[in-house]
Amino acid sequence: MYKPIFISYSRKDINRVIPFVKALEKVIGENRIWLDLSGIESGSEFEDRIIKAIDDSEIILFMLSDNSMQSVSAKNEVKYAYNKNKKVLPVILDGGGLRDWFLFIFGRINFTDITDPKQVKQLEETLKKTVRTSVDTKYLELARMYLNEHPKEEMYR
Repeated sequence: MYKPIFISYSRKDINRVIPFVKALEKVIGENRIWLDLSGIESGSEFEDRIIKAIDDSEIILFMLSDNSMQSVSAKNEVKYAYNKNKKVLPVILDGGGLRDWFLFIFGRINFTDITDPKQVKQLEETLKKTVRTSVDTKYLELARMYLNEHPKEEMYR
């Protein structure tokens, strides 16, 4: 199923990530966010699922913390998304701001500090608009593909 938002995070931050995701779903709707909760840490099945989820998404929310900065998986997800020209939005979990490899790659990108309600509200509004547009666009693309594959004459037989 198409989910326009992919969450990249460290499992060590799960207790901060889940409440944020649940609050975000109340604003933008359920089934719009891809979040891996399975706990599979390695293997081709895991990599294939992650790659497909990133490829299918429009936006990557990187839940930035000391833990995620140390996570090889989170770093790989963000770098892969960046290389695929996905929009990467950092969400600061611990008040530490942009840092280390993320700062090196993304420079002065705008970020959201989860401890600032105004910033979180602004992110929610941005995502709500983006998700609505991307979902509408995705369904229009699917409808066009269907119509191209099924000429009008065949549809009314």
